[in-house]
Amino acid sequence: MMTVQTEKQRVKRTRARTCRVRTGCLTCKIRHLKCDESKPECKRCIKDQRKCDGYSKHVPIRSNHNRPWSVTVLPHKPEPSSPCFGDMMLVDRTDNALHHHARVYAAHDLISFDTGRGFWQQLAFPLSHIVKPVRHAIIALGGAHRCFWASNPAEGALVHADVKNEAIQKYNEAIQCIQLVMTGGFEESTQTTLTCCVIFICIENLLGRFSHAVCHLHAAIRLLNCHRQKLQHPPSSKIPDIYGLKRGHSTYDDDMHDIISEMIYWLSQNVALYTGDLYVPELDWHPCIPSILGDETLPFSSLQEARESLSYLDFVYEANFNSDTTSADIQRQRSCPLPLKALSHHYTNAANLTQAAYNVWSSRLDLFKRSMSGVQLGPHEQQSLAWCELQQALWRAFLNCSDGGYTKENSCHILERVEDILQIESAQTRPVFKFDGDLLSSVGFVCTACRDGDVRNLAISLLRSIRRREGVFDSQEMAGLFSRMASVLDGKVATWEALPWGATRLSLELSRLSDTS
Repeated sequence: MMTVQTEKQRVKRTRARTCRVRTGCLTCKIRHLKCDESKPECKRCIKDQRKCDGYSKHVPIRSNHNRPWSVTVLPHKPEPSSPCFGDMMLVDRTDNALHHHARVYAAHDLISFDTGRGFWQQLAFPLSHIVKPVRHAIIALGGAHRCFWASNPAEGALVHADVKNEAIQKYNEAIQCIQLVMTGGFEESTQTTLTCCVIFICIENLLGRFSHAVCHLHAAIRLLNCHRQKLQHPPSSKIPDIYGLKRGHSTYDDDMHDIISEMIYWLSQNVALYTGDLYVPELDWHPCIPSILGDETLPFSSLQEARESLSYLDFVYEANFNSDTTSADIQRQRSCPLPLKALSHHYTNAANLTQAAYNVWSSRLDLFKRSMSGVQLGPHEQQSLAWCELQQALWRAFLNCSDGGYTKENSCHILERVEDILQIESAQTRPVFKFDGDLLSSVGFVCTACRDGDVRNLAISLLRSIRRREGVFDSQEMAGLFSRMASVLDGKVATWEALPWGATRLSLELSRLSDTS
């Protein structure tokens, strides 16, 4: 039966004409929910057991009611030559919240000691305010990082399809803008493209799509080398002549390209460890090497000096190891559990020359620790010292490695140093993402290089106990991979000597053995 409505009943109901509240917490903004604005954490986030990301700072707007009318003539500003460049503001609430998350939370994970600070603080984040593809990429990074946080099973309720969809949408928009920039032939295109490449790699790693990350890495290396050849930069003269060996190191005069090159270099090292390759596509850039390690009877002046001096050890070993390596050697090392086992003659020569440099570095670090005894170190200094001690343990195990792999004592020492770092980071309850990192690869070396089954099981248990991703390494995936490897070894399906090193090759070999058994 139809009902006849009166004029009063047909009146459209509207909201009161008041300003919408836009001061809610960033988490509620992303979720498009009303926020009670309690501080320091809103009650809705506490009730839903979510992380409250806090509140944006708002600049109070002065009232113009009592000011006389005036006309301001704005100077003419020509339109930018490209639609992808120019001043811009984040007006979308979701974009603003994800951009904030990238700058505050993702950046904390992406910057480790001296690596990454220049790229994110001097290049990527400033460019995100004026360059559209970089802005989209940073917003996508914020969304991918929030999704990674939500990957913790204990916080499964945090998984939001809208955040992931927003991240993927911004990711696609960034790629579309990059294509416009590259076809436009603008001077900023190379820097913008390379900046986005680094951000894309981080996004793919956060989403667990490692093969896509490697594709972006190879593209960035090709573009960097092509750009350097175009500019015809001369080789750097900062690299010392060590033991009569000279190596062609190049860097860009442009500081920004040098910053990007550093990021690409460390990413390539991370990927090489993951895939089991000693050699990655040649990048015409290497870290600046200190000319000397100093007097072994004197302590390092700071932890920064100790960290920077480590690059000297890498250079000495690589220069001697690679000096007479052939393509046949490269093929042989890919089928062995440790790269040094296939190239024992190269390893012996390089290790002997590196041992002297390591002794100096290790002695100076020990003297520094003694000089700092009784001094209360802050969290950052504690973490830096623990990282140096981990490198000390890794080099000791590597240089004293025999055909039987790492010794039980040296392997346990590595695991202890990893646990020290994890203990310092114990306040972090969410999954941790690092741009490159050394913890997971260090535990991986113990799993593949130590024959002792008990030590291997300790390493696997350590991986299972944490939620951590470092570049392309993921703790849970590594735990599963090495558990399969342990089962193969314990069941005598294969011998330790027959298994390849590197996660990708090891996974393929284990799958093959599973199919044939």
